[in-house]
Amino acid sequence: MRFGVIFFSLALLLAGGTPAADTAPVVVSNVKVLSDKVEDVSSAEAWVASVIKPGMTDEQKALAIFDAVVKFRHHDMFPAEWDGDAIKQFNVYGYGPAPTSMLHLARAAGFKARGQSLHKWGGGTEFFYDNDWHYLDGGMIAYFKRADGKIASVADIRAEVKAWYEKNPDYLIKNPGDKAEIDAKVNKLKAFIKDPGIAKGPEILTRAPTMSERGSFTLDYFGWYTSMLLFDGNSNTPFVYEEAYTAGYRVNNQLRPGEKLIRNWSNKGLHADMKRNAAPEALNAKVGTGSFMYHQKLGDLSNGRVGNGVLEYSVPLDETRFNTAVLAKENLKSDGKSITLADGAKDGVFILRRPCSYIYLTGTLEAAATLGNGGSISVELSTDNGLKWKPAGTIGAGESKLDLSELVYAQYDYRLKFTLKGAGTAISRLKLTNDIQHSQRPLPALDKGENKISFSAGPHEGTITVQVKTPATAADVGATIEGNDENILKQWGTISPAGGKTTVVTIPIETPGDMTRVRFGCDYRANDKNEGWDLEVSFDDGKSFKKVGRTEGATKQSYYSVSADAPKGARKAIVRYSGAQTGSLVIWRMRVDADYAEPAGGFAPVKITYEFEDGGKPRAEIFVAKTPQESFTIQCGAKPVMKSITLELE
Repeated sequence: MRFGVIFFSLALLLAGGTPAADTAPVVVSNVKVLSDKVEDVSSAEAWVASVIKPGMTDEQKALAIFDAVVKFRHHDMFPAEWDGDAIKQFNVYGYGPAPTSMLHLARAAGFKARGQSLHKWGGGTEFFYDNDWHYLDGGMIAYFKRADGKIASVADIRAEVKAWYEKNPDYLIKNPGDKAEIDAKVNKLKAFIKDPGIAKGPEILTRAPTMSERGSFTLDYFGWYTSMLLFDGNSNTPFVYEEAYTAGYRVNNQLRPGEKLIRNWSNKGLHADMKRNAAPEALNAKVGTGSFMYHQKLGDLSNGRVGNGVLEYSVPLDETRFNTAVLAKENLKSDGKSITLADGAKDGVFILRRPCSYIYLTGTLEAAATLGNGGSISVELSTDNGLKWKPAGTIGAGESKLDLSELVYAQYDYRLKFTLKGAGTAISRLKLTNDIQHSQRPLPALDKGENKISFSAGPHEGTITVQVKTPATAADVGATIEGNDENILKQWGTISPAGGKTTVVTIPIETPGDMTRVRFGCDYRANDKNEGWDLEVSFDDGKSFKKVGRTEGATKQSYYSVSADAPKGARKAIVRYSGAQTGSLVIWRMRVDADYAEPAGGFAPVKITYEFEDGGKPRAEIFVAKTPQESFTIQCGAKPVMKSITLELE
């Protein structure tokens, strides 16, 4: 089989450019600060460990998933980059649709779960346990109980609602495409809530723990009449269906010397949908008021939902720390205060990588430099792990400032390549500043009284991600497609084997340190029970592949995350998806995450700074963690108004 795989190799790009090893660690990874008032949602595994406890019944576990989705996301617009990952939704946005988050957590907790189409107006999610399906809707914030007290299925609810409509046909929307009829019947249903009252409607809808006496659910955008529409029994028969989602995102806050992460319980109007001029309701929301009234009752100690934080990095320019901070360098040296050419007759190059757990909104590069005779400093930027580079500007003599916002907007990782020319050319100061978006909800907030805070760091790993989204071509991510048109992603947004042929998609990935594992998956459809996608991985440049998973048929769903441990010393892998069509086999999105040991990883003391108002007075609490696991307490005389939490190396 032919493998047209081209790895981006720093060693090939910059001959002899491997940074020198350093005895002092400069990358502290997986830095985590938790409050006893807020659950850990930094990864699906962390959430399961902190919430799903031994001895819980399956129903209790299902309700814990429901509660998490209700607590950590708010019903709002689809973010432009939406990929349905529950953990990303909880930590980066805090708003958006609920069904994929319900399914993601359900499968992470070990449930068999499915999406169900209900009506042209929406769908729901069901969990399978006790030999039956059970409907829980984290979007409407609703579920219903049967007469025996068990949580009902879609079929249970639909049967009772349909039977009621058969006895009360004047309330049924008979022509779902007729707007005038829809409006009239909706108004008729709303009037029914007041007189004769929902007790006269389908009995199963009265057994909704989240419904008020006036027929509204917790979030009163939805209520009794919404359920009457969704389960009316006049639409098409429900079928298994779910929106595409990817999984694999994890919060990994990393700190390097000169790096500072500030997360705020506030925002300055920046958000991830600025480019399409659509602001979410959550941007200006205040917890405890309006549609966010119910969040306070669920333990939300935040001020609002959208947070604007800042990631700053003052790059150290002494020889030792600079060498371990860069991905690669060539023909450069340091005098302790600046970086200059080792050989003035040759160009000097270095590459910095800027990963972040939160979505970038802006970017600024500040520098101070000296230019030699005829010298120059150019900057290029890559957002695809170095596959392609775009000009980002030039650094002039004296002070310079480059706006990187257009290039880094909506990214989570980027690289900068600096090229120095001319004897005497040097950089004496280099600082990168990025505004980020994060949700306020999962931050380690404080409450009145004693607050127990736990700190942990490690394992000291980084992650390289390749995510295939549409529209795109295979070449956009360095992938190859065999047995199909390589432009098929851009043309149709899908890959579907044609005429019974086998289609093979290969995606290469390379890490700057030794790989520990490769995690990957896809969103797919298989209409025939005998068809599916084989998921395989190679660690020997495609000479051999190990099968680590297969998508099942017949269904449409997301399949995440398959994990393969990497052999010792591996820094390259190829992930392969292959399938032959017998019914209708389609693949939509693919995501590959390669975790690796940071070459300069290890622990160093971390400074944690809380800023808040206590009883109306500004207050700061500073703690320095000197070991990888520590705890401390903060006593608050009144319910504090949270301001920020800052992480940096001591």
